[in-house]
Amino acid sequence: MTNPATPNDLDRRIRRAGKIGRFLCSTFLIGGTLLALLLLITAATHPEALVKLNLDSKHGAQVAGFRQSPAKLLALLLEKPEEVIHVAGAQQEANKYQDLVDHPEKRGGFVAVTGLLATLILGFTWLLRQLFDAFAEGRVITADNARVLKRLGIALLVCGGLGLNAGIVVAGLLILILGWNLQQALALQAEQALVI
Repeated sequence: MTNPATPNDLDRRIRRAGKIGRFLCSTFLIGGTLLALLLLITAATHPEALVKLNLDSKHGAQVAGFRQSPAKLLALLLEKPEEVIHVAGAQQEANKYQDLVDHPEKRGGFVAVTGLLATLILGFTWLLRQLFDAFAEGRVITADNARVLKRLGIALLVCGGLGLNAGIVVAGLLILILGWNLQQALALQAEQALVI
């Protein structure tokens, strides 16, 4: 039978989790910002490099072979269905960037939408980092954390709405409700403290 964690043990665990979460979020923010900038600059100036990156010479040769002889596609599908799925995914990504090569006028819109999505994701990560930072300092149930939770929920709602992803929208709603409930509980606690 395990002993229940003492308040000091629980506080240490929360602080440790907060420090780990803060480090991971900081790392993602730095790496994500650099990758997003690289993607945006490459899409705006040399989208053909993104086509080559997503569809290497082996997969490009396979796709060309499938176009010449559909029987090759059927044979590969029967032998290695996971390879067909991988090639199809690479071709789909390459097609997205090939469209930017064929139609340079679409680059600005792609860069704008991708930049907006990257900004939302990095903003979400920044908010998450604020939450972990508070945990690392031992502040768990606070009004600031309630506000951060509500902002996280709103960011997820926006990302899910833009990406038309119902799962992300539901997660955003749940986090928004959690933040609102925490805010209400803190307000109730403050009222009770005044009454006593």
